[in-house]
Amino acid sequence: TFSGTVVGSTSSPPSVPLTNNGTSSLTITGIAATSQYAETNTCGTLPASLASKASCVISVTFTPAAAGTQEGAVMITDSASGGTQTVELSGTGTSPTLTLTPSSLTFGSQVVGITATAESVTVTNTGTASLSFSSITATGDFAVDAAGTTCSTSATLAASAHCTVSLTFTPTATGTRTGSLNIASTGDSGTVALTGTGTAPGVTLTPSSLTFSGTVVGSTSPAQPVTLTNKGTSSLTITGITVNDEFAVASAGTTCSAGKTLAASTSCTIAVTFTPSAGGTRTGAVMISDNSGSSPQTVALSGEGEDFSLAASTTSQTVLPGAAATYDLQLAPEGGFNQAINLSCSGAPAYATCTVTPASVTLDGTDDAAVQLKVATSGNAMVGPGPGNFAPPPSGSLPVVAWLAILGLLGLVALVKFSPEGGRVRRAAPWATLALLAALCAGCGGGSSGMGVSGDNSTPAGTYVLTVKATSGSLSQTTQVTLKVE
Repeated sequence: TFSGTVVGSTSSPPSVPLTNNGTSSLTITGIAATSQYAETNTCGTLPASLASKASCVISVTFTPAAAGTQEGAVMITDSASGGTQTVELSGTGTSPTLTLTPSSLTFGSQVVGITATAESVTVTNTGTASLSFSSITATGDFAVDAAGTTCSTSATLAASAHCTVSLTFTPTATGTRTGSLNIASTGDSGTVALTGTGTAPGVTLTPSSLTFSGTVVGSTSPAQPVTLTNKGTSSLTITGITVNDEFAVASAGTTCSAGKTLAASTSCTIAVTFTPSAGGTRTGAVMISDNSGSSPQTVALSGEGEDFSLAASTTSQTVLPGAAATYDLQLAPEGGFNQAINLSCSGAPAYATCTVTPASVTLDGTDDAAVQLKVATSGNAMVGPGPGNFAPPPSGSLPVVAWLAILGLLGLVALVKFSPEGGRVRRAAPWATLALLAALCAGCGGGSSGMGVSGDNSTPAGTYVLTVKATSGSLSQTTQVTLKVE
């Protein structure tokens, strides 16, 4: 009798000794076992001879094909009385049975490339014997999640016990996706049908680029909108919106934001402004990050910064006091600048003036404009005596002291010539002459090296830096030139 043996497996082999109890040799002509049983023996090649009192051993195994009691026999055909001996056999087939719950598993809609939350299947051994798993696999876009699975190919599952298989779904394409969980064991096998739907958010940006017209440097343009639409089959989650360089997202008019979720076929708006920091063409981009497969998306941005430049082609001049210096300057538009520009100068030395001509220029957005800076200096007025008389000073009449000195000199000449004390007068004449000349110089302003007359409004010698400033609204440009007065 064989105890419970799992269907399909083979029991251990108990031994059945065969002994010749007679007084002469026994001839064995056959040894056979019925279905589901098998024998091996040590009796030798049939027909075999077994001497008196000798024995051989027949080993029997049981391999049940079905559950329940299975009857059988081993039959020995020989030369003994009766010709056939029989060993009755009885065994019980047992079967582990897998029950999988649920028998099918459906995952909901899931974004392509993103793994869904794991779902589980319970595996129960509803049979009468323990079992061992030989394989636990999943097919399609489904996978066995080791973190949540307790069934194992390295452990047995006792009768009436259960374990869990955890499954995940990661769609590789949109639409319905199918697969299966397949479990094989020593006694039974089972399958669970798996289904899920792959979805994908799809981002459309309208327009795909923005161009801003001329905007004065430092000022902000009106906002322009970009519409973001979810053209996919599942929700779109925006994770970030960034703008670089001289562009910005305006709070007014913007409905898209990080963390916002858009259902399929819905839209939001991003309002973009432009604040150029320099003239000419400026570029940038809006970048949107989200949970779509095309993330991040980009909107190209460009704009023209309006500005102008001021430069001097002549940067240094050297003049004498009383002379004028002229400098050539150029105004150039940037980014189509076409506004009026006012010009002024500063830094002229004492007794000098600076003037920019013209004082106001309106650029046409394309061509340069030329202007001039003129610096006029002042010099001393020097005059000498003419034949037989003195030239008047620059200011008009001579001071009273000068006239008195001149009259004194004339009187001294007459005294020397006509005085009866001529010798004594002639000895004092040089000193008197010097005193009268000193009085004359003082009356004419002093400091002259000759008989000329000079003023005190001359531009001092030195090197001077003049600044030309050009302004238009909030814009301002300057350039500097050097004036040297010798």
